[in-house]
Amino acid sequence: MRKTQVILLFVVAGCAAVVAGTLAARWSSWFGTQSAPPPPVAQPDLVIDPQYLNFGEVWETDQFEWTLTVENRGSDTSTVTGLHGSCTCMSVTPSQFTLPPGQKQHVQVVLNLRSRSSQTDVPTQDDFAASLQANLRGKEKPVYWELRGRIRRSISTLDRIDLGSVSHRSPSAATQLLPVRSLSGSISSLEVKPSPPIIRTELSRGTGDSFQITVLPVTGLAKGKHESAVILTPVQENGERLPSIKVPVTFEVGEEVQATPQVIQFGGREVGQEAREALTLRSLGGLSFHVKSVRAEGNGLTVSPMEQDSGSIYEAVWRVTSNEPFEGRVIFDVVLADGDSFEVSVPVRGRGYRNP
Repeated sequence: MRKTQVILLFVVAGCAAVVAGTLAARWSSWFGTQSAPPPPVAQPDLVIDPQYLNFGEVWETDQFEWTLTVENRGSDTSTVTGLHGSCTCMSVTPSQFTLPPGQKQHVQVVLNLRSRSSQTDVPTQDDFAASLQANLRGKEKPVYWELRGRIRRSISTLDRIDLGSVSHRSPSAATQLLPVRSLSGSISSLEVKPSPPIIRTELSRGTGDSFQITVLPVTGLAKGKHESAVILTPVQENGERLPSIKVPVTFEVGEEVQATPQVIQFGGREVGQEAREALTLRSLGGLSFHVKSVRAEGNGLTVSPMEQDSGSIYEAVWRVTSNEPFEGRVIFDVVLADGDSFEVSVPVRGRGYRNP
């Protein structure tokens, strides 16, 4: 009898629990006592209309301008202490400003949409995406936006040209070719302009949709480093001129005869050791010359022609005499076939040390 009573008690308790759970669930459903939803994510006060964060499809250029409007939808004044892009391809103006509540600020964005791929694998179209970050005074976290678009490539060419060392007597010896390939079948011609005009350019048509541009420095330039650019403007069959593309050109004008290396760096050497380096002289324009004399300046530094040589290769020898920094130079007195003479100077640097 007792066993039957115990079983009945368990059955009654179980039913009561089920009923209680059902009633609790119905009570929750009826009176809205379910668990609260997560709080909404706080939205930034500064916003940019999403329609302006996509500039659509545009032609490749290194100067694409796009205007964004930043709006303060908050109740407090926001001060932007720094506004910048996530890549060096983007510049932003202004980069700092103060925006009261409800006010707007126009921001000018300039993008370099040039391809950085090699000439052989440049796609005809490419997706663009970069972030814009605003740092705010009094705020730990910056505000981010993403700017997107699609780029149509018109031509494929080099990123830049380095003409290297250029002789002021024979600048044409530094001539290089700039290959250009059309990526759009509608390109019928190419306009070429040097800027500034310290270089000369000559355009010729290649096979198929390709072009070749001869680039060389003009005569009469002063000695030193120079910078220019080749401006390429593709023209479509209907006469429409596409955005221009700039190819930077750099070179350095110097004497006709140059030494290689231009600077000798011996580094650290123990006192008592000898450090050696070969120096080769060459004419940039292929002119005839001879070395009238050569001398070395600096404690422990000597120079002499190397054996079985025609007179254009020399050896500089530095015998380390102290544990101090060393600076010297090798000086060549060079005479050209027309009788003109000048010096070619090669700096020599090193440092002596003593083992303990």
